[in-house]
Amino acid sequence: MILAGDIGGTKTVLALFQPNGDTLQPVREATFPSREHATFEEILGTFLEGSPGSRPEAACFGVAGAVMDGRVQTTNLPWTLEEEVLAGSIGARKATLLNDLEAAAYGTLHLSLEEKHVLNPGTSRRKRGNIAVIAAGTGLGEAILKVTMAREACAFVRDGASPRQAAVDAVGLLRERAHGEGGIIVAGPDGRLGWAFNTARMSRALIREGMSSAKAAV
Repeated sequence: MILAGDIGGTKTVLALFQPNGDTLQPVREATFPSREHATFEEILGTFLEGSPGSRPEAACFGVAGAVMDGRVQTTNLPWTLEEEVLAGSIGARKATLLNDLEAAAYGTLHLSLEEKHVLNPGTSRRKRGNIAVIAAGTGLGEAILKVTMAREACAFVRDGASPRQAAVDAVGLLRERAHGEGGIIVAGPDGRLGWAFNTARMSRALIREGMSSAKAAV
């Protein structure tokens, strides 16, 4: 079972899904007025009490706020959320926090044709380009989604890849998911660097403490 949620300043929506092949089957959904609850954990407890025997194995929550290192201070609520704490509170092996617009942007990749509506038809379909998600709810925001290459590179390093390998894999995703061209420089926590690109060239330069001049390459 997978638990998903949209945590906003006005309302919080939670839903349980059962994996079914390549799709997710909705099991239960509920909406809570956010400001009527002291903590998000209180909402989680109430929701799961109404779903006996449906303990989630994993959870993901879109939050109105900036997520840093698995932690977020909600923008319009006095709540501080942490991935490890949330996973422990619901007995899940993993919980992930995403900015709410980032979560919405990822969701657009899995919409069916029936869930899409053309506002202004274009002259032709482009094979390349960005996806823009505009949100006008409690606040106004925009998310641009192509591959989120930097985020993927950070995840590769976090999982044990060297900066060089993380860069190569991130550029591979750029090509695979968006048929795109570009490059990236990755710095590891120990100061090691790695880079990769699939363009004809990528200008780059490096200077460290103790070096008399920078090293550059094109």
